[in-house]
Amino acid sequence: LFLCLEMGLYPLVAILMNLVFLPGWMWDWLGAKVRIVAQDSLVIYYDEGCAFCHKTCRLLTTFLILPDVSIQPAQTDPKAAVLLAVNNSWVVSDGGEGDYLEWDAVLHLVSCSPLFWPLARIMSLQPLKSLGERFYQLVVRKRPLLGRATAVALPWRPARMRSGLVNHVLAGIFLAFVTFQNFTTLPGFPLRMSDDLTAFRQTMGLYQNWTQFAPHPKMTSAWPVILGELTDGAVVDVYNRRPKIPDWEKPAVVSAVYANNRWRTYLSAMEDLSYEDGGNLLALNYARYLCRTWNATASSGKELSVFNIYFNVEASLPEYRPRIVRNRLIWSHDCAA
Repeated sequence: LFLCLEMGLYPLVAILMNLVFLPGWMWDWLGAKVRIVAQDSLVIYYDEGCAFCHKTCRLLTTFLILPDVSIQPAQTDPKAAVLLAVNNSWVVSDGGEGDYLEWDAVLHLVSCSPLFWPLARIMSLQPLKSLGERFYQLVVRKRPLLGRATAVALPWRPARMRSGLVNHVLAGIFLAFVTFQNFTTLPGFPLRMSDDLTAFRQTMGLYQNWTQFAPHPKMTSAWPVILGELTDGAVVDVYNRRPKIPDWEKPAVVSAVYANNRWRTYLSAMEDLSYEDGGNLLALNYARYLCRTWNATASSGKELSVFNIYFNVEASLPEYRPRIVRNRLIWSHDCAA
């Protein structure tokens, strides 16, 4: 999708959503493949009487993706116990080759992470390292307070890895319901949602439909042309902020007309809304925005006075027939109104 279509964040969102359905064994396999150090040689030693310290070690190994790193009380190892007592610091040992204290221990763990290891070099730069060391000392001074806070916010509790029969049954019911209501949106499907089922669907937030690019992608291309007049009577291209008559010809790449995907989404929605009866709130707000931004920097006599918002809409016809471009006026605005 990235290579063929300009769809903003849609491909990334689709990829992230599909990651949820990858089974656990695949994540374990990937984790084993991307390891850059032997994690079982790493040991984190913490002060045995500090529950906050223990929880912090657990959080670090979880988010740095270091599941096989051993976490032990420093009092169980003579060398680590001495380092803890002398330096008032946790200890990260890499199997006899070196011991790391305070912020250096954090940097070493980051460097061992299969995902975040590039950050270790950046975090080792002197300004960031000095900031990290000060942060570590702040944590040391506030350890009693942090211990009380984490006792409330992050209490120890047994891990529940099984969802249970009730959850499975409910998930199955919701899956069947969502599938059924998707079928009801298809043309020609004989069944329809009752009012009660529709109310239940809306209450539970289960509405979906299979209309993404179906039955076909959008068959029109639209680009804005905004013809404006200044207070001195000069005609300007408001959309491109140019002191000349707008160019009505089709651009080489229509999508390049829009500043970014968010503007394309907004202006496309504004053009779609112009086909409906009633006011176009999107066009009104956009017109007011154009007045504000133009006149904020305009010199005397060059303020934007009135303008018309047009959209050139090109329809893609079947069987490679010549495309038709329609010029549509969707909004007229007076900045003084």
